[in-house]
Amino acid sequence: MKKALFFTLASSLLISFGAFAQSWVLTGNNNATTTSILGTTNSVPLRLFTKNAVRITIDTFGFVGINSTHPVSTLDVRGTQFLNGQLKFGLGAHGIQFANPTSTSNKPMMTMFTTGTANPARMVIAHSPAYLNWGLQYDDLPDRFNFLGNGTTTMSIELFTGNVNMNGTVGIGGNANIAGSALVTGDGDFGGVAPPHPYRAYLNHGTYGLGLQNSSSANYWEIYSFNNLSLYQDNSFRGSFDATTGAYTNVSDARLKTNINPMESVLDKINQLKPSSYQFKNVQDQQFYDGFVAQDVMKIFPNLVVHNVDKARNLDVYTMNYGGFGVIAIKGIQELQTQIKQQNETIDNLQIQVQKQQVMIEQMKSVLDKLAPGQFQNVNAGASLQQNSPNPARNATSIGYSLPSNNGSAQLHLIDNLGRTVKTIQLNSSGRINLDLSTLSSGTYTYSLVVDGKIVETKKLVKASE
Repeated sequence: MKKALFFTLASSLLISFGAFAQSWVLTGNNNATTTSILGTTNSVPLRLFTKNAVRITIDTFGFVGINSTHPVSTLDVRGTQFLNGQLKFGLGAHGIQFANPTSTSNKPMMTMFTTGTANPARMVIAHSPAYLNWGLQYDDLPDRFNFLGNGTTTMSIELFTGNVNMNGTVGIGGNANIAGSALVTGDGDFGGVAPPHPYRAYLNHGTYGLGLQNSSSANYWEIYSFNNLSLYQDNSFRGSFDATTGAYTNVSDARLKTNINPMESVLDKINQLKPSSYQFKNVQDQQFYDGFVAQDVMKIFPNLVVHNVDKARNLDVYTMNYGGFGVIAIKGIQELQTQIKQQNETIDNLQIQVQKQQVMIEQMKSVLDKLAPGQFQNVNAGASLQQNSPNPARNATSIGYSLPSNNGSAQLHLIDNLGRTVKTIQLNSSGRINLDLSTLSSGTYTYSLVVDGKIVETKKLVKASE
């Protein structure tokens, strides 16, 4: 009886196992229906094994883990994956999300190449299969990211130098920090608002303008536009260009100055300056320019010259503040005015003396005429002497005179203030002579017209200093 019962149970199990085994077979199943099940029907995850190790786990939430026994998302894959094809996402807000890094030594989220440093350029992100040459490309040999539009680079970023090369319009609506170079080679605007004119670069600003700062210096410059174009250095106003004339005016406020003192005399220094005509070296322009040599001026007016040295750029050059010569010129004119005033006073005194001497000459002529009647009569008939022009004079002056038609001989005598005759010029007929004064010392002279040995008239001449 026991044997019969055991046989019956064993047969039932074999029949049941055989029926189950025939439902899903490794060689394939052609009897599956919409109600067929492969998996578990209780709360135990389904696990697939190879070499007695769990390879795939499907938990009770439907999360699938590959090399993960406890998947944390719909698909949880652990380890290196190889995809030979396309990874596509459905419609909607789908994307790829990476875990937060745990330290700065975390591995990259993606790598573009397996090995090498001179791989062919490849697209990192392209628009679509139909527009594969629109998007972001990486060029491995120069280490550069290229933004392509229909296969043409419109902007590139060089990773080694930090240079940003652009060919087109760049709009910046907020803050933009560029540590390297930004080269704009296309027409358009560099700013957030389209300009009214075809500017190559455009900045639309508010309270503050365009700032420039060298990375090795704490100082910075700012260009600010508000009617006039203004310059600031470390947020301090330095000067502005007039919006109408373009004239530049720099800071000259008494409230910003200290140790204000009168300038020293500059007239002698001005005479030491050497205005020159010159050409610049190593330029295509062969034009001649008029100006000064900075090293020469530095010896006379050192405050006008700046020695610029920048070892990083191999720069060693002198520059000069030509605008400062205006102040020096005014100071020199003021000093000349003082000298001219003193000379005029001297001239006035000399004119009084000449007038007195002329009166004395007339009186002497009158006395002599009484002593020797007829000797001094009609001496002035047809003879006259004009005042020289200009007077005072520097290098030359012009003197007009008239002679009687029947004169025998006539001379013009130039006499210094010591009574010495320094020039004698023979005259033949009425006219005008140009008298050379370049070899004479500055001072007061008299010149007389002598006809037939008799003094007809005497005038005063002033030789001004150089």
